[in-house]
Amino acid sequence: MRRIILAFLFMSACILECHSQEKEKFKPHHEIKLNIVYSLAEIVELNYELVLGEDFSVGLAANYWFDESARIDYQIIPYFRFYPLNQKPSAGFFIEANTSILGVTNEIYNFPYEMEEESDVEFGMGVATGYKFISRNDFTTELYLGAGRVFGGDYNEFYPRLGITLGKRF
Repeated sequence: MRRIILAFLFMSACILECHSQEKEKFKPHHEIKLNIVYSLAEIVELNYELVLGEDFSVGLAANYWFDESARIDYQIIPYFRFYPLNQKPSAGFFIEANTSILGVTNEIYNFPYEMEEESDVEFGMGVATGYKFISRNDFTTELYLGAGRVFGGDYNEFYPRLGITLGKRF
């Protein structure tokens, strides 16, 4: 009889423990980040990322180029990220697909000695890959590298997608 009671108590404790470990419902997170690499090149880039699930997120990056010799004046980059190997929600290795809206300055040379500058807006698409680290206090660090292709207009080139970002998840 004692064995039956002990077995019953043991099974009850196991069942209660299993119920207490049920997975909590995921709630979205927000992240704000600053790109440190671009800051060294006279470019300011701010990122906002909305974590929608355990393995995917959407975001928006906006940057402004202070370098007068650069053809790009500003850039707005909406992106989608997939985290296939995550151990924490939306952390670790990721693959990114992005689009880009670029404000560019085109130089037009008129014969014989005149040069005019013309501002234009271009559109592009690109990919990137990287890795995101998250601390226990929800501070984030990202390393990523990629590129995109600009379509149409006079600026038929590639745009960079690289950085080391520091931010906070809340």
